[in-house]
Amino acid sequence: QYACGLNYAKGSTGGGPAVPQNTLWWQDSFDGTILDTEPPLPDWKPETTGAGSVVMSGTGSVRFLGNSSVNGGGGIRTAGYVYGNFHLETEVTITNAGRSHTSVGEANFDIRIREGSKGYSLTFFTSDSPTNTNRIVLRRTNEWVQIGSYNVAVPGGINSGDTFKIFITANGSNIHYTVYKKSNPTPVVDWDVNDDGQKVGWIRLMSYNLNEARVNDFKLYGPQWSSVTDWARY
Repeated sequence: QYACGLNYAKGSTGGGPAVPQNTLWWQDSFDGTILDTEPPLPDWKPETTGAGSVVMSGTGSVRFLGNSSVNGGGGIRTAGYVYGNFHLETEVTITNAGRSHTSVGEANFDIRIREGSKGYSLTFFTSDSPTNTNRIVLRRTNEWVQIGSYNVAVPGGINSGDTFKIFITANGSNIHYTVYKKSNPTPVVDWDVNDDGQKVGWIRLMSYNLNEARVNDFKLYGPQWSSVTDWARY
């Protein structure tokens, strides 16, 4: 899938060094001024709700803005690529935890995996969200119901300026979620989820009725390559 996405010109086959096991499938540090929306990977499709927008910060992050609109939010989705088994690492800052519009009873950021007719949404409800205030909830995409008992209160809340490091390993029916709040060596989420709801689908990062969230970095490995740990703990 990755090789096809590179769109290399046709040439001779064979040769070349072996790919080291710690090589990333792909990475986006969002350090440009334009979101990457063309192959090779990374290749994102920007998506918005309400009058929300997706804007590059120019300083190493992509901004998801609600723009004071009802249901306002922004997001990015893997364009043309679906994923089943993988290890994902990303860093997210809730820049402004306020609601985009007070007529809506929630404000959140979510990262969705294996999204299709079903899928999985790890949802961060902020301190200004009347629904699930300061909680991280695992929900079924397109149904938006909680999966099992996966719902936890975040110590100190989910406030403006809070940064979270998110690790997801999906392998068959098992999905492992680990989330750290910056400067805290103890994970706020450490979940082993066994579920057959969806085995393959898009990856999406999205805000909903939220003033602003920023994604600072994104990496995608093979599921067996999740050995990077030291820097993950800040």
